[in-house]
Amino acid sequence: MNYQFFDKYLEEHGDFGECISNHKDKTLVYKEKFEGKNFYIKKYIPYGKRRKRIAFGLYQDRALHYEKVCKYLAKLNIPYVNLEYKKIKRISFFDRGNLSRIYLEEPRTKECEEFLKNQIERVVKELNWKI
Repeated sequence: MNYQFFDKYLEEHGDFGECISNHKDKTLVYKEKFEGKNFYIKKYIPYGKRRKRIAFGLYQDRALHYEKVCKYLAKLNIPYVNLEYKKIKRISFFDRGNLSRIYLEEPRTKECEEFLKNQIERVVKELNWKI
């Protein structure tokens, strides 16, 4: 698959897909249809002190962190959204640009539905909620 199509999301302004979520212009989620499949692109924009801490290596980039978390979840055999592609654009020492995370929209499987149903039942039972 040619992931260079998604590199346009690393720019500050451009012709992006449908914006699904925008949290204070720091975490943006776009939905784009490419080659007949729906992709979700999560774009992080570092800010303030976090930006400086990432530059000096005290914090990890969000894209690198998510990649590490995916490996742990795979070892624990917990269902998760698989990371398709990540890219970090470095503008200067402090400015990392935008961080992208791209994942494919997948239909729910029976296994995921059962897992979710069991988790909801467990939480309801532990908190004594009435549904």
